[in-house]
Amino acid sequence: MKPYIIPIFIPHMGCPHHCIYCNQSTITGIRGFSLNKIKETIDFFLTRKIHAKRNKPQIAFYGGSFTALEPFQRKALLSLAFHYIQKQKVESIRLSTRPDAINEEILNELKSYSVKTIELGVQSLDENVLNIAQRGHSVKDVFKATTMIKEAGFSIGWQLMIGLPSETEKTWQMMINEVLNWHPDFVRIYPTIVLKNTVLARWWKEGRYKPLTLKKAVEICKKLVMAFEDAGISVIRLGLQPTSSLIKNIIAGPWHPSFGEMVRAAIFREKIITILKKQFKNNTKINIFVSPKIISQCLGQKKENYYYLKQIFPEKRIAILPDLSLKKEEIKIVAYNSGG
Repeated sequence: MKPYIIPIFIPHMGCPHHCIYCNQSTITGIRGFSLNKIKETIDFFLTRKIHAKRNKPQIAFYGGSFTALEPFQRKALLSLAFHYIQKQKVESIRLSTRPDAINEEILNELKSYSVKTIELGVQSLDENVLNIAQRGHSVKDVFKATTMIKEAGFSIGWQLMIGLPSETEKTWQMMINEVLNWHPDFVRIYPTIVLKNTVLARWWKEGRYKPLTLKKAVEICKKLVMAFEDAGISVIRLGLQPTSSLIKNIIAGPWHPSFGEMVRAAIFREKIITILKKQFKNNTKINIFVSPKIISQCLGQKKENYYYLKQIFPEKRIAILPDLSLKKEEIKIVAYNSGG
């Protein structure tokens, strides 16, 4: 069951480095934090009606490197969140941090405040890419932190990026291999976007960096998502959350407010084409049934998938239809021959 996330943003706080792509205050629209405002945010989210399938509230600290905060800052935030756990209004805490900001002492501290989930800003599993991005940590740091977090009993997620400078097809295959090998509980995947007032923006203007096209970013993410989910690793986010602050500061890169939907549509299209070619070669009428919750995703942007399938299979009459009995991950195909 998915938790009900109460997001608290602490942009760039605790980060000892400034990565070439980063402008957290732009991404979140927030600068710094106030304990009173955080309390107001938590109270606001707790007054909203919580869906029955997300009935376990979790306070989530995003945007900075939580475990690299000054100890007094870290404990102030944890104490505030833990207060809601003690009152049984919230079940647990999650946070994001850097791989090189994890040690046994910190993990013991987090456990004492009922932190359940730790997300690591991995970004890349290629040493050269990490160095160029000025991440300030190594691939070895990622593996060491992952081992410690798993052994301490936390749920772990990896935050990954595609399209960083010097990446190649080999880099993305390496990413797939290492994610499957280390098997985090979930991942987030973010295409690299060029934001104003970043090193990457300057490189882009100078012609030193060329971002991925939207089409290429969707293609890469499709490959990653299919590999991860086939291995039982959840992909809980594709692309940055659209905010007004983010949108007005994007100057280049594969940005789309429905990027995740585009990737899911591409995955659906590939699966359907494979199934139709293998199992329904001789059928001329194909009805594809999916859950109503994902029918727009399956049809694709502006019915792109529907028209693409018609182009690939001109001899077939194809329809994509809703079926209330199906779960989001299920597909049912009913096929007929001519005159059927």
